[in-house]
Amino acid sequence: MPATGHISQRGLDLIKHFEGFRSEPYDDNGSPAIGWGHSNRSKKPPLVTPDLRVTREEADRILAADLVDYESQVRAAITTPLKQHQFDALVSLAYNWG
Repeated sequence: MPATGHISQRGLDLIKHFEGFRSEPYDDNGSPAIGWGHSNRSKKPPLVTPDLRVTREEADRILAADLVDYESQVRAAITTPLKQHQFDALVSLAYNWG
């Protein structure tokens, strides 16, 4: 079955598993991050500051917003049809690399 162009729930669960949830800021290889790995490298809100705190629900919304760009980048870079698990893996990799 070809990918839909959007990450599946299994793909989302994979990202969450590897990123882990943190409600308070932490150092992600030199960049502050929060939630499911949202960092200032994304140049998307919210700006991660030392006093920022997020709930899981807020982190879920932030992750969904962040993934829009990564899904788009994967669709633009890969011109061959992908199965859903392949698309999920590439979006996860792109997200991890930032």
